[in-house]
Amino acid sequence: MNGSTFFEWFVRILPLLKDNAVIIMDNASYHSVKKDPAPVRSSKKQDIINWLESKGEFVTQPIAKAVLMERVKKIKSEHEKYVIDEYAKENNKIVLRLTPYHCELNPIELTWSSIKHYVRTHNNTFKIKEVKELLKQGVEHVTPQHQTHPT
Repeated sequence: MNGSTFFEWFVRILPLLKDNAVIIMDNASYHSVKKDPAPVRSSKKQDIINWLESKGEFVTQPIAKAVLMERVKKIKSEHEKYVIDEYAKENNKIVLRLTPYHCELNPIELTWSSIKHYVRTHNNTFKIKEVKELLKQGVEHVTPQHQTHPT
C-alpha cells in the first residue's frame, strides 16, 4: 500500500458516504501524505525560502539555512494539511485522525492483536501450512467482545 493507491481507493469510496460523514483515520504513512510538505534539513536553501515565502513569510538575504529551518519549524504546524483530509473536506466529509501510538482506539489493531496472539500461543510446528490454518482459526475466534489486547 502506498499513498497513491490509497488515494485512488479513497476517491472511489467517498461518494458512497453521506455528507458530513466522519471518517476515522489512523496514522499509517499512506493515510498521511502531506499536501504541501514542509522542507526538511536536507532541502535546498532556495526551496526552503520558496516554501516560506509561499506561506507569506518575508525572507531577507543573506540568511543561514539553520535560521530558515527554525522559521519553518515555527510555522509548519499551521500549514500542515493532508491530501486525504482536504479531499474529504472538499466533498463534505470529515476526517478524524486517531492519536498516534494509541492502538486501543483502532478496532482493526485489536483484531490483529487477538489473531496474532492466537497463532503465537497455538503454533508448535512453525510450518507454513499449519500457520495458515492457525490464522484461519484465529480469525474465527475474533468476536465483537475483543475490545482490549489479549496480552
